[in-house]
Amino acid sequence: MNAGRRLVSCQMLRDLDDRGRQCYVSPALRMQLHLGLGEKDQALDWLEKGYEEQDWYRWGLKVWPIFDPLRTEPRFQALLKKVFPEP
Repeated sequence: MNAGRRLVSCQMLRDLDDRGRQCYVSPALRMQLHLGLGEKDQALDWLEKGYEEQDWYRWGLKVWPIFDPLRTEPRFQALLKKVFPEP
């Protein structure tokens, strides 16, 4: 990611923080920005928060390509097991 896009993404995160003080902001938005910045731990933090809040995007964990960079992460694998428990 080039420096300009990084600055824009960081500004968007600050804007989401500001908006979050006034109304609900889906954890998915913050997760996507952190993932785009290459910040896997922060992205996983927001994924886990979304799971706790029962946010809609958790249903795409198995198939959506946006999650490809996280698939080998143990925290992601644990979250998959929570969302899609084995019978």
